[in-house]
Amino acid sequence: YIVKCVNTALRLKNNTVTMCVSVLDIFGFEVFQKNHFEQFCINYANEKLQLHFNHFNFMLERQLYAREGIPLVESDFVDNSKCVELIEAKGFGIQACLDDVCIMPKGDDQQFLDKLSQTPQVKSSPHFGAPKQRNSTFVVNHYAGSVPYTVTEFCEKNKDLLAHDVVVMLQSSKSKFFTQLFENTASEAAAAAKPGRGGGGGGKISYTSVSATFKKDLQSRMDS
Repeated sequence: YIVKCVNTALRLKNNTVTMCVSVLDIFGFEVFQKNHFEQFCINYANEKLQLHFNHFNFMLERQLYAREGIPLVESDFVDNSKCVELIEAKGFGIQACLDDVCIMPKGDDQQFLDKLSQTPQVKSSPHFGAPKQRNSTFVVNHYAGSVPYTVTEFCEKNKDLLAHDVVVMLQSSKSKFFTQLFENTASEAAAAAKPGRGGGGGGKISYTSVSATFKKDLQSRMDS
């Protein structure tokens, strides 16, 4: 909301070219005695930003030097692209496994842990540590170090979204502040509501998970 107000103030009248500011505010890489869903998201953001940094400061520079015929002193850097792929890959990444379990009627944290250990692309990755069933954890070998994640409440937190009715109520508020905050969310929530199949007039709600929303927002900030 604050960034939007700043961008509105910067907008030039009668001019198609406008100034714009974006803010990506994240915590540093986190590893605690117990690491949960929040640490997973924060460390994923750091992993993604590190990949972005590597791309522009190493990979593109190497290509530029090669095109210009400039001698290049090779420097080693950690290529963390495979770790990012492990987390966000469609169909088999950790986020995808979590979302698959969350849409199951009785999907829970243990099933999420089982799915990770049963997914070939995940368990064969050098950036993934086999789950330790005795303490309900799995390990991701990040560029900054290995982090054990406790799966407790992963599913609950990944589904922790505002109900469609609440979003619609805030969208219809007489307060301009609330309507602006939820101007995009309301339309997305409405589009997510899908009628169920079969008789009885029942229905089901298709939603975008917290991790998927986090991934989308992070990529949006990096592209801007």
